[in-house]
Amino acid sequence: MKTFVKSKYLVIFKTFVLTVTLLFGFTGCNVTDLKPIDTSTPEAAFSTPVLMGGAVLSMYNAMQDGNNGGMAGWNLLQAENRTANLIDAANFTPSVGFQQSMLANDGVAFTIWNAAYAAINRANIVTKGVTDNPGVVSAALSDQYLGEARFVRALCYWHLVNWFARPYVDGNGNNPGVPLRLTANFGGEPPALERSTVAQVYTQIEADLVEAVAKLPIIQPAQGNQTSNYNSVSRATRGAALALLTRVHLHKGEWNNVITRGNQYIALNRYSLEGTPSAVFAAATPANSAEAVFYIAHSTADNPNTNNSLFNNLNSLGLQRYSLGPDLIAAFPVGDTRLSSLSVVTSATRTWTTKYRSSTLADWVPHIRHPEVLLNLAEALVQQSGTVDVTALGYVNSLRTRAGVTAYVVGDFANAAAFRTAILLERRLELYGEGKYFFDLLRTSQGVSGKVTSAGAAVPAVPWNSNFVIFPIPQVELDRNPGIRSQQNPGY
Repeated sequence: MKTFVKSKYLVIFKTFVLTVTLLFGFTGCNVTDLKPIDTSTPEAAFSTPVLMGGAVLSMYNAMQDGNNGGMAGWNLLQAENRTANLIDAANFTPSVGFQQSMLANDGVAFTIWNAAYAAINRANIVTKGVTDNPGVVSAALSDQYLGEARFVRALCYWHLVNWFARPYVDGNGNNPGVPLRLTANFGGEPPALERSTVAQVYTQIEADLVEAVAKLPIIQPAQGNQTSNYNSVSRATRGAALALLTRVHLHKGEWNNVITRGNQYIALNRYSLEGTPSAVFAAATPANSAEAVFYIAHSTADNPNTNNSLFNNLNSLGLQRYSLGPDLIAAFPVGDTRLSSLSVVTSATRTWTTKYRSSTLADWVPHIRHPEVLLNLAEALVQQSGTVDVTALGYVNSLRTRAGVTAYVVGDFANAAAFRTAILLERRLELYGEGKYFFDLLRTSQGVSGKVTSAGAAVPAVPWNSNFVIFPIPQVELDRNPGIRSQQNPGY
């Protein structure tokens, strides 16, 4: 196990395999398409435009693959598993994440930790490789690559600090976070590092995203056989960096910053809502969707695998592992097409989402959609103003009317607190199956509701202040990294 972890932190340049197909036809790093190239030194690995571009794409591949999709569908699935949004199917033993019974040596936490740090190291390698090799590509393209590296690192650290550390609102970020690995590691074990505080991790995330905003294009150019639209969803853009900044500030309760970054995002005039909820998920590849901001790309030939795809876990035509929970279903207003057009009922106790429809496991994984940013803005406007803000009302109503639900009016709410509660519900209804609800519960100081398995076993509620509402630091990391060995999360 230890050797496996080590290999995931490294890029071993003698077998660093990149091809023109990887650079100009990105669908992830499909090993059947690759051939070895002699890149025995870091300098050689960034010595041509093709190799440099391929190294950039390897960051996305680390998130897409990363031991069965640890930063892709697996990540989102585990977040849904932690909540009452899902119940297990009768033919499947639910994961320890679903049952809230994880141990430090469990593979669920390890998979997410390992994939995130693998992508972070690739981002650090790209940063060093591009910086140390000026002139290989144009200055503009060099800046773009550096911006992409910053975005990838920020996204991975956001997930790490929210899975493995207390929410920012608990102690204003003063609790232990995760180790900040900010330099490239080309060989050997990475240096021992202690856990930075949650606040320090968030500061780094913000700095990375601010740099990404300055360097990234609004629209990614076409490359090879991939269109501009394809690259603008599967790779980082300015809009994606601004969108992620609104999420970061939302979790810190920095309402003015959410509004500032959200307005900059809106001003790009790049994203809009699709006509219906079902249209958003009509195609496995959402490259042409007006509301797709950042997704992790998959294909029939290159995906996490049978056991870890969103389709197989959540769709009735897959492996039927998790159906929608009764608590979630009951929360939808009558006639809400986010439920009726995006689910199928197979029995009195089984309703399955159809957000993920590719039986060949080619569904892209939605990390950021336009509705999330609208709801981030709406919540921040209400919290900042202390009123039932009319602009916020418009953002919420744009989602409700699209779903066939009656729009709110100001008089529907006694005060700003009541409206914020409605916004939080709207987030749950709009973004279910996309891994957001669990983190919303934590940032708003709410625990995780209890539920019942298909076998009738009770899964207890987990209070917000419980040690077990967050993951343990994986045992293999404690064994490998002496800097963190005495810093396990309490209770594990």
